[in-house]
Amino acid sequence: MQAPLTAKRSTLSLILFWHKNQKLSAQLTAIGHRIVHGGEKYTSSVVIDESVIQGIKDAASFAPLHNPAHLIGIEEALKSFPQLKDKNVAVFDTAFHQTMPEESYLYALPYNLYKEHGIRRYGAHGTSHFYVTQEAAKMLNKPVEELNIITCHLGNGGSVSAIRNGKCVDTSMGLTPLEGLVMGTRSGDIDPAIIFHLHDTLGMSVDAINKLLTKESGLLGLTEVTSDCRYVEDNYATKRRREARNGRLLPPPGEIHRCLHCADGWSSGRCCIHWWYR
Repeated sequence: MQAPLTAKRSTLSLILFWHKNQKLSAQLTAIGHRIVHGGEKYTSSVVIDESVIQGIKDAASFAPLHNPAHLIGIEEALKSFPQLKDKNVAVFDTAFHQTMPEESYLYALPYNLYKEHGIRRYGAHGTSHFYVTQEAAKMLNKPVEELNIITCHLGNGGSVSAIRNGKCVDTSMGLTPLEGLVMGTRSGDIDPAIIFHLHDTLGMSVDAINKLLTKESGLLGLTEVTSDCRYVEDNYATKRRREARNGRLLPPPGEIHRCLHCADGWSSGRCCIHWWYR
């Protein structure tokens, strides 16, 4: 559920007030902020200053549901804990994917759209994919820099990444977190011309189409009931539609082979389940 930014600010203020009232603030040594989109500018975590705040604002058009809320969190944290002004750290979900080669992140669009407007694949869930890569290396007893795997982040949002020699070389999410797998309420990949049809033939507005693709599609759209996998698993009536999601969970084998040539395994984010890739 997406709460209004004013509600998020009020909720966050209440939480921070509770921490201060419980005298827990004295135990804080730093504050980390997970940021969904950092564009091309950030390839690692950084201490937050005015330039970083501006960078998050600049990337907000690529993550309009997330980056503005992140800025509220940063603002409230700086206001509530001034003693940690120089110890607020931004961790960007796009940073891990900045090692992708050009052939992975460029779209087949006019090149000037990338050069002038930054339209390219950025990916998401990078914090999770990085963690899973590290954990998979431990499970396989192999140095990270020698690791070739597919990592999976499977929650209400989902993405897969190709990891070669410990670095991300491809990922399923794109310019925004809408591209890729079928998700809880997000459509994932569709024929782009569907958007034109919805607008030109069915008369839907741009805002309505955006809402449909981000909040009314995916499992929720397929089942017409829920975005909760637990319900879908138990409900026979939705079984066939569940298979539509499972069928889109993984990229085609040829694409995997192109990305990795060989793979040591599969590793899944939410519960660190490991599958052998044969």
